[in-house]
Amino acid sequence: MLVVVTLQVVARLTPMSLPWTEELTRYLFIWTTFLGLAVGTRSVSHARISLVIGRLPRLLQRGALHMYFVASCTFFMVLAYTGWRLVMQQFHNGETSPALGIGMYLITTSVVVSALLALWALVESVYLDRRTRSYLETGETIG
Repeated sequence: MLVVVTLQVVARLTPMSLPWTEELTRYLFIWTTFLGLAVGTRSVSHARISLVIGRLPRLLQRGALHMYFVASCTFFMVLAYTGWRLVMQQFHNGETSPALGIGMYLITTSVVVSALLALWALVESVYLDRRTRSYLETGETIG
């Protein structure tokens, strides 16, 4: 993305025209954003109400963790399903980007990929990684 934006800036300072750089930058940003969703889920860097969870009694904290898991899984499954339907629609309709001429399904695939990665990251962070699970339950990291 840095290289493409640099090309875009250089092109604006010269008589050279690179109309595809703005579009490619946008698509790379979309991919980066959606992959960041999965990374944020794994590292528990997303917004949540740890202040409230940390003040609940221990039993309710454990229940809150499972409610968080179920709600997040539901969200990511709906996101993956909806994204997949959109990818298929764009593929079958032959939608292409204006400047690059690539299939728009290649861009929308980022939604599906990130939702599936986020589902795996959610399982890892809640049930497989003891340190992250402790953080999710109490809001405190293990020394």
